[in-house]
Amino acid sequence: MTHSIPQSRSRNPMWLYEHNYALLRGLFPLLLSGEQEGWQGKIGHQELCLRVVERFRYTLTLDVHCRLRRQHRLLGDFVVSVRVYEDAGLAEVLDYQHLGRRQPVYPRRDPRQMQVAEKDQLNRLFRDWLNVINLGLRNAGQGVTVDV
Repeated sequence: MTHSIPQSRSRNPMWLYEHNYALLRGLFPLLLSGEQEGWQGKIGHQELCLRVVERFRYTLTLDVHCRLRRQHRLLGDFVVSVRVYEDAGLAEVLDYQHLGRRQPVYPRRDPRQMQVAEKDQLNRLFRDWLNVINLGLRNAGQGVTVDV
């Protein structure tokens, strides 16, 4: 058989949202369960601040702010808003660098200079960032293993 599950999942964006949720749930379980309203800490050269902005029965919105302690003029802070869907087990990026919500797809010649698949790229960036945080925690003996 030529098709496999990973091949078919790579075409569907939901695997990315599921993976982001699983990483968030593994890294910050008290935050997502409602036992904490925020989390601050240092991991490597990063100062992290996660804050619950909205909490409803099945969803919550997180603001994530990451600042590099060794500030470089070319690297700004990493700031995202993430909507977490507890009932569906999904986490999606709503806002990046305070630029507002993104459409799923933009036309080729967008006047605001958005990329065609900007929302997908932001969710991939968030996944990569979560993996970096997990790697930093794992090096300190606190990382998580995620099975999606």
